[in-house]
Amino acid sequence: MASLQGVLQFYRDGFRSMVLGRTLWKIILIKLIVMFGVLKLFFFPDYLQTNFSNDRDRADHVLSVLSRPVSDRAGFGNTALAEQPNAPGAVKEKP
Repeated sequence: MASLQGVLQFYRDGFRSMVLGRTLWKIILIKLIVMFGVLKLFFFPDYLQTNFSNDRDRADHVLSVLSRPVSDRAGFGNTALAEQPNAPGAVKEKP
């Protein structure tokens, strides 16, 4: 137990005495907020919310996608996306 307290005290004292480190941690946190917060809003649409009307349909879709073999999923050269015309990255057929 004493070694755990010593480790915690070591990190506490180290973070308290940082000058440049605090600035770097602030920059890291701002970048994470931008990456996961802002970019998600603009580049990752809510596919399940827009394409399925209720939770049961969403759950069925997720289960069917997760239970397929990896080789049948999108990105492996097969036509898995052809079954889902509104899926991100799906190839649109020309009329």
